[in-house]
Amino acid sequence: MSEISSGANTSSFVSSGEMKSSPFSSIITKMDGGNYEMWAMQVKRTLIAHEKEHLILEPEPVQKVGKYTTWFKDNSLVMVWIVGTLSQEIANEVLHKDSAKDMWDSLPATYSQARNETRIMQLHHDIHQMRQDGRPLHTYYSSLKSMFERLNSYFPACKCEQQKAYRDMLMVGVFLSGLDSVYESAKNQMLTSPSIPPIDEAYSRLSRIPISASTVPDTTSAMLATRGRGGPFFARGRGGRGRGNTPSRPVCQFCHRIGHTVDKCWQKHGRPAFANQTVSTDSPEQPKPQHTASSSELHVDDILSQLRHLIGDSTHQTPGPTTSTVPTAASASSS
Repeated sequence: MSEISSGANTSSFVSSGEMKSSPFSSIITKMDGGNYEMWAMQVKRTLIAHEKEHLILEPEPVQKVGKYTTWFKDNSLVMVWIVGTLSQEIANEVLHKDSAKDMWDSLPATYSQARNETRIMQLHHDIHQMRQDGRPLHTYYSSLKSMFERLNSYFPACKCEQQKAYRDMLMVGVFLSGLDSVYESAKNQMLTSPSIPPIDEAYSRLSRIPISASTVPDTTSAMLATRGRGGPFFARGRGGRGRGNTPSRPVCQFCHRIGHTVDKCWQKHGRPAFANQTVSTDSPEQPKPQHTASSSELHVDDILSQLRHLIGDSTHQTPGPTTSTVPTAASASSS
């Protein structure tokens, strides 16, 4: 078909077709080597829409008579269309081809990444990690949609067996991407091999790799570190009193001691009536007014109420062998 490359020009090609301008003009982005899958998908769909896809799928007719003339003109037209969608460097590579099919078949070997599993995994990762992050909504939408289109261009749209193979490949990809760093070397070897093994084989390979105990991440110490002394494992004390994670105790602005506020300060307001009374109890110790606290820090009014209740109960009890005196104001303040 030397006559195609030597004699014909664009105007003679167009005269054979029903269109006077390239339908590929809608393909704004030229194929530059890094976007082959998306470019090929658009070109093929355009040819199907104009009923000329057979020119890139079927070989040149053997018989040079009859319908050959129509094929020759249409083939020349499609060649011009294809060249118009290529960057200058790539166009120079295919200009010497004799047919649109030769052009079409020569490009995948160099530029297709249909079996680039690493690229597919990266696209999946980027899609799931993508966030708007303050960008305009249309920018975020366009970026995400474009990434989905690039991902879809890697997948076949025909046979079920092919689709299953790609699903299996994605499954092992997710498995490998979630491995700990100790398997990084083995994971990289699988991802860069001519074909990624099935997930069962990948697991079998990894299970044979000797892993020393020192390289295994220690999650136990991290869990224990989160249990503070105020947690349930370390709470202790009488009556539910604990020493961990309790609210800050009040400080008196008059005497500057801890455990009460100025409106309850004995040094400022004097001792309450019960301070000098004696009570008898079977309990080994009496609560101290300003220090009695539960895990929720009982209010001083609650403490006084409890002491009055104890004093009232003691009048109905038989005196025991021991007595204990409730602290005076001076001793309470010094504690």
